[in-house]
Amino acid sequence: MAVSLPEGLVLRALREGFAAQPKPLLVSEVDVGDARQRPLHTGKRESFSAVFRLKRSDYTTLFVPFWRDDLGRGALWFDWTHPLTGVAVEAQFAGATQPQAVPIAGGRVQLTCRLNIRF
Repeated sequence: MAVSLPEGLVLRALREGFAAQPKPLLVSEVDVGDARQRPLHTGKRESFSAVFRLKRSDYTTLFVPFWRDDLGRGALWFDWTHPLTGVAVEAQFAGATQPQAVPIAGGRVQLTCRLNIRF
């Protein structure tokens, strides 16, 4: 079961910096004819990079405790809405690194990260 976002934390991916990654395929060369290919994973999963902008106060009081405590530093899955389809999915921060946070103008923080999602 996935963890829910804390009340008040809104994670909407921005258009800039959003890049969906197609599912990886396993390609097998054959002696005669075209190479054969099949999905590497059987589950419905996608991976993409995303950029989020949060108020600095939301970053420090909502996002950081959520990522660190509720998600075990990003290891657990959480409920989220797919940015392209609007469908409810489960998401997980990809890799072992924390999302990169950079302060920007207007008292905001820009987060850059990679996410895995499953349907």
